[in-house]
Amino acid sequence: MKIGILGGTGLIGSELIPYWIKRCHQFRVFSRRTELPNDLKQFSEIELVTTTIPTSQQLEGLDAMINLVGEPIAGVRWTNERKHLIRISRIDFTRGLVARIRDCKNPPKVFLQGSAVGYYGMSASRHAPYDETQ
Repeated sequence: MKIGILGGTGLIGSELIPYWIKRCHQFRVFSRRTELPNDLKQFSEIELVTTTIPTSQQLEGLDAMINLVGEPIAGVRWTNERKHLIRISRIDFTRGLVARIRDCKNPPKVFLQGSAVGYYGMSASRHAPYDETQ
């Protein structure tokens, strides 16, 4: 599969990409960076596209799209300004991305969104599993 990813150079993305490359997938990483971090440079299966948000043309030809971007929520005070930034970086940004996917002639068939993954705890060995029923 050819997978597009936003947030691919972050905490989750930088672990996810090598895992799936080993399973014969390719990635188009959309990032504000102009070069990949050192731990991802070794993979020829990664195409870096420097952008804040991809255009519909840049999304064409992808089988799946993963969005992991969002303003950090840990270790900062949640002021009204911070809450506004969190909202924009998750909800508004995702709406813009979905609009661009909808404009594609051949849109990705799968769209995955991840946000606030720390909500479920750090590890099953140290904590009981969490879910929405608790």
